[in-house]
Amino acid sequence: MKHYKYSDGFKTRIENANGKWLETVINVPFVGRVGGGIDFTNEQFGIEMKNRMKKYNHSWACNEDDRKRFEGLHHGKDMYWAFVLYELSRDVKDLRRIKNLEPFIDFREVWFLNWDFILQFPVSYPSSSGPFRYPKEINFPAESNFEVKRGERYRILTPIGSQLNQKIK
Repeated sequence: MKHYKYSDGFKTRIENANGKWLETVINVPFVGRVGGGIDFTNEQFGIEMKNRMKKYNHSWACNEDDRKRFEGLHHGKDMYWAFVLYELSRDVKDLRRIKNLEPFIDFREVWFLNWDFILQFPVSYPSSSGPFRYPKEINFPAESNFEVKRGERYRILTPIGSQLNQKIK
């Protein structure tokens, strides 16, 4: 399976498209990479988003230094990871020059996991950057532990009993 190199800014554009969309669903402001901070935040929540195409079965890279820093900056808030799996109607290579990716996103699935979820994965130190933890979808808790909300082109899973459930439209 060949992976497309995101040298054309696709990764940033898909993160922005998914972030702007998710902001409307969870009603927590998407601040993205402003100041190198956490992706979504308000007085109650801190949420870091990770994106991946559904068809690729690899892990997400979660920066360990950021995890610690965000935890300190947002102490006292409910902290979550938002793992976004998305499907596109076209190949990434066909979207190189497309600025607005929203019309090409066919489906999204978002798993909100408690902040400490990634602590079960060892810290890795790649030679070029890091340190990182690498969670995989296969390691997510059983779906029976989540409240599932469905829309026309999405599915959102939040931990049962979490404050986040009340925020989702």
